[in-house]
Amino acid sequence: TYFQTFRNTLIRLSRQNQDDPRIVLLTPGPSNETYFEHAYLASTLGFTLVTGEDLTVRDGYIWLKTIGGLEKVDVIVRRVDDVFCDPLEFREDSQLGVVGLTEVVRQNKVLLISTLGSRILENPGLMAFLPGLCQHLLGEDLILPSVATWWCGQEPERRFVMENIRNLVIRPIYQTQSEKAVLGPSMGEEDVQLWRRKIEAKPFLYVGQEIVEFSTSPSLIHGKMEARNTVLRSYAVADNVNNTYEIMQGGLSRSAPEKGIFLLTNQSGGISKDTWITGTSLMPKVKPPEIKQLKKSQTFIPSSTGENLYWLGRYLERSINLARYLRIVLRQYYEEDSDEPWRDHSMLEILKGLTDLTKSYPGFYNQKVSVEPAKELVELISNYHKPGSLGNTLQSFVRNGYKVRDRLSLDIWRILDSISGEIEELLRAGQELGLIHAVLDRLIIKLMAFVGLNIDTMSREVTWRLVNIGRFIESSINSAHVLHLLTVKHPPEIERHLLETILMTQESLVSYRYKYRSRIEIDGVLELLVKEELNPKSLIYQINHCDEYLNRISKGDRDNKMNEAQKKLLEISTMIRLSEVERLQGITRGHRKELKDLLEKIIRNLSEVSDVIYQTYFTHARDKYAFMSSKLPEL
Repeated sequence: TYFQTFRNTLIRLSRQNQDDPRIVLLTPGPSNETYFEHAYLASTLGFTLVTGEDLTVRDGYIWLKTIGGLEKVDVIVRRVDDVFCDPLEFREDSQLGVVGLTEVVRQNKVLLISTLGSRILENPGLMAFLPGLCQHLLGEDLILPSVATWWCGQEPERRFVMENIRNLVIRPIYQTQSEKAVLGPSMGEEDVQLWRRKIEAKPFLYVGQEIVEFSTSPSLIHGKMEARNTVLRSYAVADNVNNTYEIMQGGLSRSAPEKGIFLLTNQSGGISKDTWITGTSLMPKVKPPEIKQLKKSQTFIPSSTGENLYWLGRYLERSINLARYLRIVLRQYYEEDSDEPWRDHSMLEILKGLTDLTKSYPGFYNQKVSVEPAKELVELISNYHKPGSLGNTLQSFVRNGYKVRDRLSLDIWRILDSISGEIEELLRAGQELGLIHAVLDRLIIKLMAFVGLNIDTMSREVTWRLVNIGRFIESSINSAHVLHLLTVKHPPEIERHLLETILMTQESLVSYRYKYRSRIEIDGVLELLVKEELNPKSLIYQINHCDEYLNRISKGDRDNKMNEAQKKLLEISTMIRLSEVERLQGITRGHRKELKDLLEKIIRNLSEVSDVIYQTYFTHARDKYAFMSSKLPEL
């Protein structure tokens, strides 16, 4: 009922669009230590999770930049510190806020929950006056006693703090990174004198508080249970129908990361834990409010969210394909038979293909590196700082996943966290290629679990289409790069080995054997991986599905004209359909020129498709620093 009340209260408070107000939750972004809470809250309430770059001020209103254009915002639930909310009014170096937000709030053209300035209630200086305020305003004592606090802006209290400084917590009323609370008993003589000088100079900026004993909660540390200092964070929301407050039954506890730590904040490494209230009987069923007519809200995807979903799909597919390729390379590296000299040449071609795939030149084109490939292989797997490496690609995938956590199911969250753990395992494996191979096995399974859950749980709306457009574009580019191994004529033994390797990287070896029931030949491989419309790993299948999803989200115009991306995809599809396997496998001066030309055109056109998609759907408002009087651009 807490979340129901939260949502209903916001809807009732909205000044515009009372039937279906557009409510967004403003977060600092994935780098913030409480981003998980923001994403979970937005997902639970069904609000759009946004960052400052998703919002813009136009014509005196706040607008959400979506892949379909600008949409007016009615309510903002603020989770960004007020000093970062508007670089025009507060901190000019802030990249987290919205330029002009303050003026829109002043004009009552948007409802801001946690209004600007409400941070003053967190000022520890107020705690010294809470008992008196409660008596003055309510005529009663505090139900929950407040921590004894002495504000140094009053002379008797200042003297008390100075005399008892070693027995108190000294806290600045405006906590900053450079000046934080300090525990009196832990201070040396120099620290005591320093703090006394600070208090004497500006006493109104400091308070002294009694040292209280913390509650503790169990923490699993290196396989053992240990007690850690803990504070409870409870939540209440106003119920403006019944003129009361709805209290969350439970809350979040913040646990210290180490023993003896008394400053429990997420910034200092504090760990959030769910707090449940147990009882001896089942909770009574809550009767849901009567709804006269069920209404489906319109879904809007912020431009930055759309971009992150698109790249989530691309990095997902890139990670899968690269992990498979690397696993095959490691397997063949260990199984290499020195009695068959052609294998050395075949292995070199496969390694060069890996360099082409990752764009990590010179890579295996360097003769010294190709003779002893182990070091370069480890770099391409585990070096997270190396562009194109598996580690670098996985980090990009996880980073984009965390940015859109509010769009993913809880099971997908778990898989994402598990993949993040495997990245650490790759690092721990060091130079041990055998251990790396085992990690790659687990990693591929978890990546495919992510794909499966995506297929099984994600609604077939814009979110699903953006992820899969990214996947199909990336998979097509990868397939074209891998097939490029066949553009040079090789001796029969090497060519058959390359054909088998290509089929394995594309997970199509079993399909080939069932379809052709013969030894592997190039015409069958090209038919299966280029032109077979029922094979999900073929180029034509991927291009067709990419075009299908793009058509469903395309804005187009009123005449239903194709945009440039659709035209490029149609061009690629036509090229593939018009191509003939007999001509693609034809040899001219040791090269398959028609195959090479086709693959290079596909890669080039897909890069252009990606650029057009970016410009059409993900380009944010033209200028971040907009004036209040600027006109709303035509869409």
